[in-house]
This record gives sequence, C-alpha cells and structure tokens, in this order.
Amino acid sequence: MIPNIGPRGQRQRMTFGIVSLGAALLLGIALFAVGAPRGWRAVLFIPLWLGALGVFQARAKT
Repeated sequence: MIPNIGPRGQRQRMTFGIVSLGAALLLGIALFAVGAPRGWRAVLFIPLWLGALGVFQARAKT
C-alpha cells in the first residue's frame, strides 16, 4: 500500500487519537463517579470513536 500521509501527518493523527482516547477515559471515570445516567455516558461514544479513528488512520498511513 502506498502511504497517503507523511510522518508529520501520522504523528498528528496519532497524537489526536491518543488525546481523544485519554479524554474519553477521564470523562468516563468522571461520569461513573458521579453516577451519571446512561444517556450521558453514551456521549463517550464520540471521543472514543474519534480517538480510534485517529489511531487507525495513523497506523494505516491514510
């Protein structure tokens, strides 16, 4: 496969992915600690999805 992005782009996407996953982790801990309703915990999907997308794109060089 021919890479679509260079090393700088890979680094940016990996950084974004890791930061998003870390934010989701912290938010998840906070929501569970305060006993937030299920609907509020569903919001975790967004940073988890963005984080996974960033990591997968960086690894696939796309």
